[in-house]
This record gives sequence, C-alpha cells and structure tokens, in this order.
Amino acid sequence: MSIYDALETRLKQASIDRDTEVVDLLKLIKSQILLEVKTSQLDQPTDDLVLLSIRRQIKKIKESIESYQSNSDDKRLNQAQLDLKLLESFIPQQLDSDQLELKIDEFLKTTDIDLEFKNFKKLLEAIYDQLKPQAVQSDIAQILKVKISK
Repeated sequence: MSIYDALETRLKQASIDRDTEVVDLLKLIKSQILLEVKTSQLDQPTDDLVLLSIRRQIKKIKESIESYQSNSDDKRLNQAQLDLKLLESFIPQQLDSDQLELKIDEFLKTTDIDLEFKNFKKLLEAIYDQLKPQAVQSDIAQILKVKISK
C-alpha cells in the first residue's frame, strides 16, 4: 500500500468516526498533494511527492508548536502536537545518523563513482535513490560532504 493510499484510508476512517480535526488535517494534506500532482503533470501521486508534502506540513506544525509554547496557548499546542503525531505516522522509520553513515559507506564501496566533489550530485542522487524513504536527502548530503572533504 502506498503512503497516499494509507492517507486516504485514514481519512475515510476519520470521516466515519466524525473526527473533524483529523479530517481537516488530512484533507489539507490531500489537497496539497493533488496540487503538486497537477503542477508536476503526473497521473497519480508518488510516495516521494506525498512524503514531501507531509514533511512540509510537519515543518509548519513544528514552527506553530514553538509559537504556541512561547505564548502559553495550551489548547492550540495540544492540537498541534496531535497533528504532528498523526502526520509523523505516515513517514517511514528513518535511519539514525550511525545507520545512515554505514549505508553510505556500503554504497561507496560498491559504486563505480569516484568520491570527489565533482561527483557530489551524482553520488547524492544515487545514494538517495537507494535509501529513500528511510533517509532525507539533506542528511545524506551532510554525511557525504564530510566524507568527500577527508
């Protein structure tokens, strides 16, 4: 089952349960995804596109949580934390930094691409293609930069 299918299933269940907060949040995400699909001229949402939309919304919620904490707005803070937990449930388990570094090392041992700065983009894309959705491209890039600079 794709991440988008899981999101739709959860949306249907929330509608049946009349959980308006969950329905509103998931409809917002779904509309963002469908807009991305349309602008990208795709036939259907890909997991990458769905994850990108969810991660963008998670970032916004985290910023809101900081604001609610500084303003002592407990009601909104609690709802934002619930929203965050719900959206994070759609994100596959991420590799921690040690696991990610091990996977990158394994890849570098088996690849024909030389570990040089001029090949950074090629390496990054190849590693990301192999590790997605278990890793975020920015985390891979950070580790890869360190390895190239050594």
